[in-house]
Amino acid sequence: MKMRKIIGVIAAVGLVCNMIGVFAPVNVVKAATSTSNLSNATTISAGKTVTGSLSNKQKNKSYKFTAPGSGYLDFYIERAEVKSTNAPMWKATIYDGNGTVVCDATETTFYTNAVMVEKDSVYYLDISNASNATDEKYQITAEFTEYDNVIAEPNTGSTDAKSVSLGTTYLGVMDKANDEDYIRLYSDTTGYVKMSLKKYVSSSASSADWGFTLYDSEMNQLYNLTSKYQTDSLNTEGLYVILQAGKPAYVRISGSNNTAGVIYSFDTSFTPSSLVESEPNNSFASADKIKLKKTYRAALAETATGDYYVYKATKASKHVLKVTLSNEIAKAYRVTVYDKDRNPLVSKDNVFKNGKLSFKTKKGQKYYILVEHMSGYDSELNALYKLQLTAK
Repeated sequence: MKMRKIIGVIAAVGLVCNMIGVFAPVNVVKAATSTSNLSNATTISAGKTVTGSLSNKQKNKSYKFTAPGSGYLDFYIERAEVKSTNAPMWKATIYDGNGTVVCDATETTFYTNAVMVEKDSVYYLDISNASNATDEKYQITAEFTEYDNVIAEPNTGSTDAKSVSLGTTYLGVMDKANDEDYIRLYSDTTGYVKMSLKKYVSSSASSADWGFTLYDSEMNQLYNLTSKYQTDSLNTEGLYVILQAGKPAYVRISGSNNTAGVIYSFDTSFTPSSLVESEPNNSFASADKIKLKKTYRAALAETATGDYYVYKATKASKHVLKVTLSNEIAKAYRVTVYDKDRNPLVSKDNVFKNGKLSFKTKKGQKYYILVEHMSGYDSELNALYKLQLTAK
C-alpha cells in the first residue's frame, strides 16, 4: 500500500481536497441500485491501467473487476494528460456485484477506499463527470493485494456474520464512517479465545478509533470498548471470550469518522479446555459448580454483575482460594466467599495479579465464590483470570 493512499484514507467525510496525492473524501451509502447501467462495463484486471474520457453525450463509463483471489482492492484515478488549466474532477463509485454502492469519492487525483474481496467476486467502478471533466482524458489502475483471509461484505448482523477460523489473522475495513463488521467465533470444543484488533498498516497516519463489542450466542452484550486504538500499542490485545462447544460468540467492529478506509487486522488464538466458566453465572442461583484442585479459567464481562461459583465441602478443613489475573488486566477485581446462607465470610479487594483467601469449611456445606470488578473499574479491558480452590 502506497503512503499517499495511507494518508488519504483518513480524510474527513465531505471534505474536498484539491491537492494532487491527497485522497478524496469518502461518502459511502449502501443503497441498492440497478446493475443495468453497468451491463456494458469494460473489463479491468488487477495491476492493469485503462484510459478513457467522457463527452457531453457520454456522461459516465463503467469498468468491471473480477477478483483473482481473496484480498483487498482499490482504484487509482488520475489525469492522463493536461488539456486545460481547469482541473477536472471525476466521481468514482464502486458497486458490488449486486449493484450496491460500496464507496465513492470525487477528486482529480485520488485512490478509492480499499474494498475487501473474495475470489471470483465482481465489483464495478463507475466514472462520471463531477466538474470540468468533459473530454478530459483519465487513467485508472486497479490495484489488488492478495490476502487469504478477509472480512468481506455482507456481514451486517449475526445472521450473515463472517465465520472465522480460530488461530488465523483476518483483514477488514470500514466502507464508511458508520459501517459495522460482524464476526462469528465458533468451536466444536469448549475453551477460551484470545482476540486482538489493531491497525494493519503500522505506518498509517490515522488515529483510528474502532468500536469493539462482544456478544454471547444469544446476542446479549458482554462488553463494549471504544477509542482504544489511537496508536499501535493501544489495541484490544488481551481480550478473551469463553466458548462453549457448539455455541458461537459474536464480535461487532464499528467505525467512526477516522476509520473509513483504514484496514484493520483481527487475530484469534484458541485454547481448548473443559475447565472454564459457563455463562450465565451471574447470580447465586446460576453459580458454576467447581471442584478441588482444578484450575478454572474465565473472562469477566464489562457489563456483568460478577461471576459466581459454588463448592460443596467434603470435609471440615481450611481451604485456600487463589485467583490469578492475566498479565493484560489493568484494573482491580474483588473476590468474596459466602456461606450457604449467602452471608459473606471473607473478601479481598484490589486483586490485580494474584489474590489468596483462606476460609474454614464444614463438611457437607455449600460455599459460594464471587469474582467481580471493583467499583469504578468496570470499563477496562476484559482479561482472562484463573480460579483454583485447595484444601489443607
